[in-house]
Formats: sequence, structure tokens, C-alpha cells
Amino acid sequence: MFNLSLFRVRRAPCALKQRGYAGLMIYLILVSQAEASFHLWRINEIYSNADGSVQFIEFVTSFGGQQFLSGHALASSDAAGSSTQNFTFPNDLPGDTANRSFLVATPGFANLPGGITPDYTIPAGFLFTAGGRLNYAGVDLVTYAPLPTDGTNSISRTGAKAVNSPSNFAGQTGSLKSAVNSPPSVAITNPPNGRILTAPASFAVEASATDSDGISKVEFFQDGTLIATDTNAPYSQAVAGLSAKTYTFAAVATDGLGVRATNSISITVQAPPTVTIASPTNGAAFVAPATLTVEATASDTVTNASLALSSSTSSNSFGPAPGPPFGIPEHIFFTLTNLAADTYQVSVIGTDNLGVKATNSITIAVYTRPVLSSPVRGPSGKFRFDITSKTGQPIVIQASGDLSAWQNLTATNAPSDKFTFMDESAPNVNLRFYRTHTP
Repeated sequence: MFNLSLFRVRRAPCALKQRGYAGLMIYLILVSQAEASFHLWRINEIYSNADGSVQFIEFVTSFGGQQFLSGHALASSDAAGSSTQNFTFPNDLPGDTANRSFLVATPGFANLPGGITPDYTIPAGFLFTAGGRLNYAGVDLVTYAPLPTDGTNSISRTGAKAVNSPSNFAGQTGSLKSAVNSPPSVAITNPPNGRILTAPASFAVEASATDSDGISKVEFFQDGTLIATDTNAPYSQAVAGLSAKTYTFAAVATDGLGVRATNSISITVQAPPTVTIASPTNGAAFVAPATLTVEATASDTVTNASLALSSSTSSNSFGPAPGPPFGIPEHIFFTLTNLAADTYQVSVIGTDNLGVKATNSITIAVYTRPVLSSPVRGPSGKFRFDITSKTGQPIVIQASGDLSAWQNLTATNAPSDKFTFMDESAPNVNLRFYRTHTP
């Protein structure tokens, strides 16, 4: 606005004439001055790189009193007018504006080669590189064609292309250099690639990331699905309860200018090992001195097996003894010899490739061989004899008239270490043979 001053002229009063003053008295009355404003800025230069992470808009004016930008808006629309982004100036410029410039630019602009400090900061991607329209506070509108995105050239408000030369309100002038923004460095530090874990697996995915432009975020992906975003180092994300399968984890780092880099690993989660005793069955009984073979099978991940044998009087461990034509884990066996009368716990322990152990246990009984003694003929001509064994020992008692055909008389558990048996099935028989065994 221009300064406007009004002058009023009137004749001097008569008293002045009487005092010898002649002429006119002129009173200068200032009626008004220019109001402070913002509307005489013009968009002068527009710049963007290829991905929109580095952009600037330079404004110029030759008029003073234009520093009052606070609360006014700058709108950026695409060529079709279907998408618009708005920026509101948060504060005024710091001084008078005659023949000055001011600069709005994306974050990190001052740190770029040839960059200067912008007066205001707009978000990356504010300008539409395929062409668009800028509207400054409704007082300056510029429609522009696709921007040169070679990293060197900008356009003027008329579309003329030239080497970029931004200026800020402080009078600094720069020129961005065409340079490739190197991607950030990112690496998953835990777990290591190829790691094998046991289900259900729980651990923390950890990553390191660095870049000269700073790291804005690190995203973690599991099998292509985003599971977390971390904006502060150290970068990590906990995972839990993974079932058996192969997984891919990726860490994607984004630097301060929006450039991304990825590091991926694969891990395998395997089922816990299993082992099963196939023979003898739980509760099987043997007669001392007992010799028996313990046979077992195991899951595919088992690489080592051992046997533990314990009783009320002893405890022993045995190393693996795979038998041909098979071996661990398809067929595992151990041979036990000369077992004395006792109750035993037999355990087969399988150890997998990760050192995880699985155990299967059974109980067997080894009994003394029953001894028959003191045969007599009892009432009604029935034979009677004593049996010495061990309390609770299962015993089958058989009889025969010719040592060829044997008849089961009874199957019982010894009521005591020595008890008497009466053969009720053969009264008045002259000759009869008896024997016992443990089933």
C-alpha cells in the first residue's frame, strides 16, 4: 500500500496579521498510513527431486510491509485438482520485506549439499511432480507443468527451466547439487540368519540402522506382514508362540529423506523332539536274572539317544546302541542283561539337534523264579505244596499227568513271600506234576 498524507491549508487568523505575520500557516495533518500486509509476495521458483523427498518454493517481493504471513495458507493441488495439500504459515517473517525473498522447503533441506536454511518447512511430497497448481493465500496462483526431477533444475513461475538457486529471507543463496542419496544401512542383528528354534518359539527381532540423513523409522515384517514400527534406537520387536515352520523376517529402514533399505533373514522353528518306547510294554514282568531288549523310536530331529535304568537299589545310564539296518531316529535299542529281582524304571532320552531333550519312561518288574517245595497229600487225597516267590509277584500254576500236556490251575499274585497252594482239581490222583511261571 502506498503512504497517503493529506494537507489542509487555511488563512492565518487576524490576530496574526496584527502581530505582523503575513502569509499562510500550513498544518500538516497525517490522516493514515499503509496497513501492514502479506499479499504482494509472488511465487518465483519451484523445485523437486524424483521422489519428492527434497522440494522447495521461493517467494519474492519488492514491496515493504509484507512480513505478516502468520495464519495464511499455501495450497498445493495435483493437475486434476483431485488432491490438495495445505500448509499454514505458523509465524510472521522477522523484518521488513522490501526486495527480499523467503523460502519454504522440505525437512533436512539445510543439510543437503548446496542447501540453505528455509524460513518455513513443508512436508516431503508437498508438490506434485507430475504437474499441479500452487495457491498462495488466494492472491497468487501458479499452474505448473511436470517438474524437472533431475536433482539440478527448477522452474520459474512461467515454467522456464534453469539451475536451481533458492534464496531465503536472511539473504542466503544456494544451489542443490545433483547427488544420489545413498540408502540407509540396516541389518537384523538377532536372530542370526538360518537360526533353528524349538516351538513354541519366542524371541526379539533386533536391528541396527544408520544413515547420514538420520533414521526416521524401522519397520519389522513377518512373512511380508508389517508387525511393528520403531522410531527410536535400539530397534526391536518381540515375537512369541511361533509354531513349527520356516519364517522370513525383514527390517525396513527409512532415512530422513524417505529413502528405504531392507535386510531379511529366514529362521526355522521345529517341533520339540519326541521319543517312544515300543518294547517292552509298561508293566511287563520278567524272571531274574532277566535279559531283555529295550526298543524305541524318535522324531526326525533326534540325533542322540540314551537309556537310564533305575530301581530301589541302583541307577545306571547307557549310551545309544542303534541297530542295523536302521539307526537313530528310526530304530533305537538297548540290551539289558542279568537284571536282579526288583522293580525298574526304564527311560529312553532323545536329544535333538538343538540339544532339546525328550524322555519316555516305562516300569518293568523282575521277579525271582518261584520255587515249589514240601509237597504232601492233603484231605480227600488232594495235593498241597508251598511256593516261595515275592509278595505280589504274578504266578501261573500249572499241572500235568505226563509232563507233556499242561493245564493252568490258577493265575494269582503271591499273597506273601511264601504261601501254600492246594490243588482242588485232582482228588485221589496217584501222580501229578506241577510247575509255576511268571506271565
